[in-house]
Amino acid sequence: MNKLTRLLLIPAMAFTVGGVSACNNIPAEPGSIAADARGKITSNLTEQSIGEFSKSIATNPESGAAYAGRGAVKYAAGDRKGAMADFTKAIELDSKSSAAFWGRATARYAEGDISGAISDALAAATLMASRVPANN
Repeated sequence: MNKLTRLLLIPAMAFTVGGVSACNNIPAEPGSIAADARGKITSNLTEQSIGEFSKSIATNPESGAAYAGRGAVKYAAGDRKGAMADFTKAIELDSKSSAAFWGRATARYAEGDISGAISDALAAATLMASRVPANN
């Protein structure tokens, strides 16, 4: 497999697997105890995760990784605009964060900003390519 194919295919597969694993695929009837419990657990974990990332940001406001992490949680919770804001801040703080570019690309795509998503995906791919050793 040539370098470019690996460069584009591996992140796409990672996002696909991450997206599928982030989905809640356990069937439960609406209004059932299982559905209610799952909703409460998911909501509490999301709020706790966002809270932890927010504490990290308060402690170290220059941490692009903390903004990217909070953006990922917000995106998973359905807050695409909040996720884009956090990914954008992460990129401002660390312009070499391929994860932040990929995250923002995903959020932009979900919001219908296809050209912005492509631009961010290409930026992420370029950053990732620059980290591949020349002999691979």
